[in-house]
Amino acid sequence: SVPIHMGASMRCDDYGAFGLAFKSAPNLLGSYARIERYGRVVTSIANFRIDQSGGAVSMEVIPGREHRRGLTMTNELALAAATSLSREVSENGSFTPAAVHLMADQPSDDRAYRDHFRCSIQYGANRDAIELTMKTALRQNRLSDDGMSKFFETHLEGELSALRQEPTLG
Repeated sequence: SVPIHMGASMRCDDYGAFGLAFKSAPNLLGSYARIERYGRVVTSIANFRIDQSGGAVSMEVIPGREHRRGLTMTNELALAAATSLSREVSENGSFTPAAVHLMADQPSDDRAYRDHFRCSIQYGANRDAIELTMKTALRQNRLSDDGMSKFFETHLEGELSALRQEPTLG
């Protein structure tokens, strides 16, 4: 349960400009779009894909080429952190996902998972993802601010461009 405890402790301010962009987005759908677009600014390990279909929104960790326990833990941490940040920006911390899907097998004691996510958890799934209803995704973030949101998006675009220009080991 280490990744769940670690992710549960994360706050928007822990992520600098990225966290402020998440906070100032108009709603969770906008916050998650920032995760999809600018997640690489924060981590090179996990990348994300947002899917809107059937009245729901799904944020999935894009799987790496290899399936290793360390990456599984990183994915679980990312989803736990996304849940914490979502609660932070929601009115009264009222955010609860509709469901969580984890590729890992159910641990012998999954209390930390159940306590943190507070929803149905599918273990042994074919993806690592968090789902929410469209209604939840479109609920206004409590610190939504259009001017700040645009400012931080511009800042993050610059950081993303700088990442693309860095030489890679070859």
